[in-house]
Amino acid sequence: MGLSSLAINVLCLMFVSWYVPGFQIGGIVPAIAGSIVLSIVSTLLNWFVK
Repeated sequence: MGLSSLAINVLCLMFVSWYVPGFQIGGIVPAIAGSIVLSIVSTLLNWFVK
């Protein structure tokens, strides 16, 4: 589930960068890095809320 979640986050970030003006991602590597950060933040927030 972890790798598929990471892949979905990458695809979502790439789609948002294509769709939202002013939000740009410079390639696949920054999208992967952003996805990892997004996953870590989401995990921490879920951990603190529970």
